[in-house]
Amino acid sequence: LAGIPAPILLWPNCAPEAVPDANGAFTDEDKPAIYAFPAPASNNTGLAFLVMPGGGFTNRVMDTEGVQIARFLNRQGISGFVLRYRIGPNYPRRTVSTIDAHRAMRYLRAHAADYKIDPDRIGVIGFSAGAELAGDAFYNSVLDGDARATDPLDRFSTKANFAALIYGGRNPQNPAASPPTFLFNTVEDDGHLRVEIQVLNALRAAGVPVEAHFYQDGPHGTTMSLGDPQLGQW
Repeated sequence: LAGIPAPILLWPNCAPEAVPDANGAFTDEDKPAIYAFPAPASNNTGLAFLVMPGGGFTNRVMDTEGVQIARFLNRQGISGFVLRYRIGPNYPRRTVSTIDAHRAMRYLRAHAADYKIDPDRIGVIGFSAGAELAGDAFYNSVLDGDARATDPLDRFSTKANFAALIYGGRNPQNPAASPPTFLFNTVEDDGHLRVEIQVLNALRAAGVPVEAHFYQDGPHGTTMSLGDPQLGQW
C-alpha cells in the first residue's frame, strides 16, 4: 500500500523455529519483520517505540494498532517500528513470538545510528495480545547482550527503556526490574483490567514509575479512539 514501508526481515535467511507449509515453502507469516517509520528529521527527538499490535495471537491488527500508532508517534517526533511477529496456528507457543520481539529490540539497538535514535531511549507499546507479548519479552524474559556472540545482533540487550501496556499485559515476575510503565484500559474491559491492576500494584510496591489511565466505559480494543472526548485522552 502507498506509504507503507517494505518489511525488514529480522532473520533475512530463515527465522529460528520457522515452519514451512505443506509444499515446503515459507510465507510472510513465517518471516518476522518490522515496518520502520522513522521520525521526520525536522522534529526527531531520538526516542523510539517498538509497536506490537494485538489480535489474540491469531492475527495482527496492523492498521489501528500498528501503522496508525507509528504515524501518531512520528507527529510527536518519535520513531515507530511495527512488529510482524509470528502467530497461530503455525506458532501456538508464545515463546516464538517472544523470540521475535527480542530480535526486533536488538535490531533497533544495532541500527540506532541508521535511524537516528538513541539506543538507550527505546520503548515498547503493545495492544491486547501485543501487551501480553510485551510482558513476556520485556518484563519476564529480558536477555542481556553477549559480547562474544557470533551473531552481531545478539550482542545487544533486549531490555526496554520504557513501556506502554494498552488493554493487556502480564503479571511481572520481577517487578523491580520492570521498565517505567504506562497503562490504559477501561473498567468495562474487566478481564484485561484485572491484569493491568496486578501490574500497577506490583510496580508501585517495587518503586518503579507507573502511570495508569482507567476509564469507565468502552469495550476491549478501543485503540486510539480518535475524536472521543474521553477515551481519546490517553
